Amino acid sequence: MILKVFKLPGWVTRRYQAVLDWDTQEVLWPEGCSWDFLMAEKLDNEKAGEASVWYSEYMCTIISDEEQLFKPHYNRYYRGYVVASRAGKAFIHITHRAKKKDQLDEGVLAQEEIIPVNLFMGVDPASSTSIRADYSVNFVIALAADWNIYLLPYYHKRVPPTDHAKSIVRMYEEYYPRRTTPEATGYQEALRDILRKFSHLWSKDGKRLYIPGLEAKVLPKEKKTKRHKTALHIHFYQRHVWFLEGMEALESELSMWREDKTKMDDLIDGMYFAMLKMFPPTHEYTPEKTPGGLVVRSDFEDDFDEDWTMA
Repeated sequence: MILKVFKLPGWVTRRYQAVLDWDTQEVLWPEGCSWDFLMAEKLDNEKAGEASVWYSEYMCTIISDEEQLFKPHYNRYYRGYVVASRAGKAFIHITHRAKKKDQLDEGVLAQEEIIPVNLFMGVDPASSTSIRADYSVNFVIALAADWNIYLLPYYHKRVPPTDHAKSIVRMYEEYYPRRTTPEATGYQEALRDILRKFSHLWSKDGKRLYIPGLEAKVLPKEKKTKRHKTALHIHFYQRHVWFLEGMEALESELSMWREDKTKMDDLIDGMYFAMLKMFPPTHEYTPEKTPGGLVVRSDFEDDFDEDWTMA
């Protein structure tokens, strides 16, 4: 009944959500429902297998547990970090693994795992900085040879186009993804033009950058909910997607996903574009013994000409 009323033109409706911003932990009513209180309630509902109850009561999003495409128990969690080179070779260092976020402390590994990965970045630009507008997103993933996907810290803000372009340059130089895939929109053309002309203002060495994949146009034919369902769900269902701590905004979007219409999907879309053209790594990790212990072999960096056209 409530869902129908929201759609009827004869009704004036208001939607109040307890969490206003997941990244800054801003809440609607801090005196009555603080961030700590809301997260404690959320954890209780998740452990009881009733995550939808929390979203119904506190986020004004009514969705049954049966309707949830991305079920919370699909998620896997890890602690670790990535080391990447401009030559495209990257390795992820895993120190903890767990099926549940609150079990990460107990999930410490006896020996750190070092896994070869390929990095990919998806870009979902937003053309407005209005409080009701979408967020601009840069989403980086690390894909291993066994098709495990490790989610890396993402960029998720309402910012002007220049600030978003600056963030793309900084994240590219931090991770050197093999491919960067943006959504092809009219705003994307302006974003690419800014990067063509002004990337040298933000690059480490003051030179213009060529970011592989940024020039390609990606125009998805299916609507968002369909492409999320067909392209993303299989990876979650197979328990191949690994989350870092602090990704509550993404987990919230996934929990509130609905077949008919999803209000919040900026991060899901960024993840979709990152996964769209991913391929597994072919390089290997070969350790060697040194007086100081176990280290990555010295061929981590490849020799190549320092040319901005290198793709």
